[in-house]
Amino acid sequence: MKYRIIVVMAAILWVGLAHARHCHINRSIFESIRAQGAGPLRLAEAAAFDWDYVYLFHPYTPRGEVCAVLRIDPVACKVAVWFESRDDDDMSLAFIRDGGLVRYHYHHRATGDFTTAPHGQPIARRDAVFGIVADDAALGKARRYRLVQRPSGGAAAG
Repeated sequence: MKYRIIVVMAAILWVGLAHARHCHINRSIFESIRAQGAGPLRLAEAAAFDWDYVYLFHPYTPRGEVCAVLRIDPVACKVAVWFESRDDDDMSLAFIRDGGLVRYHYHHRATGDFTTAPHGQPIARRDAVFGIVADDAALGKARRYRLVQRPSGGAAAG
């Protein structure tokens, strides 16, 4: 019984920490959008930890597909990819460092819509630069911001 309580408490702590981390990145992205106005959003500044590449997964991407793209063993998949999108507003971002997953992040499209970016493709840290486009009519909801990837190096689109 004591062991079961410890396991449950550890699981609650782990879920709480994961939630706090993704809230922090969502908040950073949204604050960057508000501060930048028309952009650009530099994801490396909003996700200020060590990573080399980010993969953006669109709404409704199955966990198995995410794990296959990231080459995560099916046994470890459910732990590493703790979230599976089941809604129009649910996206996920996978941050990679030295070939391994360092952070898997739940992202709500209301804090910045990455659906125009390539799905499930690696984007180098230096290239994770996005123009910010106000989209008042997105999904019939309050103002949203589409995040459109800029050409390599973050140069302005021509």
